[in-house]
Amino acid sequence: MLYDSNRPAVPAGGVPAPVKKWRTMQLMINGLRQEARYSESTITGLFRPFLQRLSERQRRTGGRFIVFLAAPPAVGKSTLALFLEKLSLATPGLMPVQALGLDGFHYHSDYLNNHDLIRDGEPIPLYQIKGAPETFDVAHFLRKLQELRAERELRWPIYDRTQHDVVEDVQRVYRPIVLIEGNWLLLRDEAWEPARAYADYTVFVKAHPNDLKTRLINRKMQGGRSYAEAEAFYERTDSPNVLRVLRASVPANETWIMGHDGDFHTEADLQRRNDVNLDFDFPTATILQNFSDNAENGHPVVWQEGFKEGMDAARKSILRQLFHNGSISSKELCNDFNLSKEDLQEILHPPTADEK
Repeated sequence: MLYDSNRPAVPAGGVPAPVKKWRTMQLMINGLRQEARYSESTITGLFRPFLQRLSERQRRTGGRFIVFLAAPPAVGKSTLALFLEKLSLATPGLMPVQALGLDGFHYHSDYLNNHDLIRDGEPIPLYQIKGAPETFDVAHFLRKLQELRAERELRWPIYDRTQHDVVEDVQRVYRPIVLIEGNWLLLRDEAWEPARAYADYTVFVKAHPNDLKTRLINRKMQGGRSYAEAEAFYERTDSPNVLRVLRASVPANETWIMGHDGDFHTEADLQRRNDVNLDFDFPTATILQNFSDNAENGHPVVWQEGFKEGMDAARKSILRQLFHNGSISSKELCNDFNLSKEDLQEILHPPTADEK
């Protein structure tokens, strides 16, 4: 039996979620067969319009159009990217998309087995944290991005999950739109920042950490591990990567959210619905979700509104302190926290009691 997060079947407000029509497709990803499963409404209402926008942009700019799709582990990035590729090929009027992965830029196993990372003065073998950003050859990735810009056709490395290692220059790249998926593409980190300059468009997928924990533990159990072993691996390896992606990724051009059922939505779509939990920020989402059954008629109870207001005030206070002590500039505040000029003004110069 697989691990279950025991979420209530009926969402807050007592309104049953609408019955979805699901579509499935069998895909071969990194040497393993995977099933893609998305609702019909998501395919027609999110995926096809997204691909249409990419096609229009590529036609206007000409040349190769590079898209980054960043998300934490267990969102199903590889499956999603390959499904979007297949959808682009099957839909008349769309420019062909090619799905590429970041995992082919892991250091090779022999390198990981013979190199350490110094953390808090202690050496950590890289193979023990495989999947963390420090286990990727970023310089190699930057060289391939340069080739994407300069060449019509090239070869891309893959990570073969049957060999558990990188295989160089396997995938032929030749289409006008490339969709690169990976955990660390939008990481706020000096080593990864140059890569973002090559992206013409970026998408970030958010998900609730509890959902990702469930999926990651189930993945290990399907591979033969016991629940205890899978949970221990999650706490040691997967959990730090999940939280790092969610907390340390810069804002994208477009944000999607993976719902509890594994389907995808935009933030704007969720704001029009009452059958999906809207708050995916960690850790406040966990607190709010535990009390979701107390909501009436689809509206949050009073304490939830007050809690959110208090958290918003605390956030503004922290950002204000960071600015005034010189830790961050106004430009960095706007870029890193997706603030408008009005938001920035309110944070740096809050109204006095007489002005309210």
